[in-house]
Amino acid sequence: GHKNAPIVIVEYSDFQCPDCARGEKVIDQLMKKYPSKIKLIYKHFILGIFPYSSLAAQYFEAIFLQDPKKAWAFGRKVFENQRKLRNGVKVLDKIAHDLKVDKDRLKKDLGLPFILEKIKRHTGEAQSMGMRGTPSFILNGVPIREKDFNSGDPLSYFERAIKILVK
Repeated sequence: GHKNAPIVIVEYSDFQCPDCARGEKVIDQLMKKYPSKIKLIYKHFILGIFPYSSLAAQYFEAIFLQDPKKAWAFGRKVFENQRKLRNGVKVLDKIAHDLKVDKDRLKKDLGLPFILEKIKRHTGEAQSMGMRGTPSFILNGVPIREKDFNSGDPLSYFERAIKILVK
């Protein structure tokens, strides 16, 4: 989104969480509807219940070092292929390959300590704010926890909040 947007959404998400895949679709709709009004900050919230969440987050961050646009495309593809994540590394490698990511650099960057620390820091940050599940959001400083997001129509929920915040 626009760097000076009046609405800042911080999204805490887990690539293997089914509700997060739904959350990604809602965020995509909002970004298309309000392209100059929303800035999105994506953060990892690894719940520890899905076996490939952390690895998918590491891939995202390592790809981001090469090309942020490819990293966003990678994340979208992971959400679209969640069911296939049972095959773990094979699926992540195929998505990266299809996006023409430099696989040698990817393998080297996956083990970088600052990537692991960043993912851990994001998760700790969410937990320190009382977030217990995903997806969770902060909309201009106001927390929207997973239970709020998952009750009712999340797109309408966000749109009502945006209309209040952007006059």
